[in-house]
Amino acid sequence: MPDPAPASSTVSPFTAATRMSPGTYLRKRREAAGLELEELALMLGSDPQVCARTRAEMIAAVERDAAPVTEDLLRALLSAGTAWNEQGRPYRVHAFPFDPVVLIKLMDAFSGVQTAGCTALNPKGEMPRLCTSCGCSDHDPCGWRYHAAGGAETPCHWVGADRCSACVPVSPGMPS
Repeated sequence: MPDPAPASSTVSPFTAATRMSPGTYLRKRREAAGLELEELALMLGSDPQVCARTRAEMIAAVERDAAPVTEDLLRALLSAGTAWNEQGRPYRVHAFPFDPVVLIKLMDAFSGVQTAGCTALNPKGEMPRLCTSCGCSDHDPCGWRYHAAGGAETPCHWVGADRCSACVPVSPGMPS
């Protein structure tokens, strides 16, 4: 996400702007995608098989930080659907847009333990810059808007230390 101000895209894990738990991050990204909890539960499988209501309750517990993000949930979120490329080959798609690396960094920060293999992803323990409203980041912008003046769609951009342009109300008379 472009930043009009020359600010770093990573900040200390202890600043207020990034005190977002893994569950809150997932909830904000799900809500930004316009996906209801029950819809997500219907999209995901589980092992062992449980009804969608139970899956919704399990996801709600993660989003409330009453339960951890499990490897099974992460795997289900990363491979919730199938899409086809231009050659007609299927590939797996996420249940909703989120950045798995951001999620892992948040999981590590809030557990206090850096998992094996994650040191390479985050050697300095830096936290990603996140929008406190929708949870988007530099690598996972939330909104693409058509700008009449430029005639192109552009992703959201930073308008503050912790807010993206898609989460700031558009002023009257301004293009959306």
